[in-house]
Amino acid sequence: YFIDFAANTPKLDIIKECYASLICLFIESIRNDVDLESLTTLLKQCKFDGERLESIIGLYNAHKLTIQKSLKQIVSDPPHVLDIRWRLNFCVKSSFSDLEDKAVYYIDLILGYGESDAANKPKIKKITFICTVQHLQELVGKLKAATRQLENIANFAR
Repeated sequence: YFIDFAANTPKLDIIKECYASLICLFIESIRNDVDLESLTTLLKQCKFDGERLESIIGLYNAHKLTIQKSLKQIVSDPPHVLDIRWRLNFCVKSSFSDLEDKAVYYIDLILGYGESDAANKPKIKKITFICTVQHLQELVGKLKAATRQLENIANFAR
């Protein structure tokens, strides 16, 4: 459901905040697989009653499966780099690229995605790419910058 209010609606910010809070309630309840009875109890503790309570529970029940499907498509566990394999070649002549007379790195990233079976072995995916020394230096620089930024965020959160 989308609510369309005129720009001059009084207290529009409060309405938007309530709408966003309701969406957060639905997402977190569905993510934690909260049943209707528990959600009803929670809402009653928050002083919801009557028609308002029935309306919220009805919306939750009607859209629970759709939201669950959407949440499953969102990957909350990013892949982990398990291994990196590389080799260095010198390209003498090439008919299909501009890498002539350059050192070229062939890099294989081996990634693991979550738990896939009872033996707790991750699903494996291999990403292969080719880059020059300059490209590799740029990649390493960007990875270092990203690492510093994540460390700053982690230190700020403490």
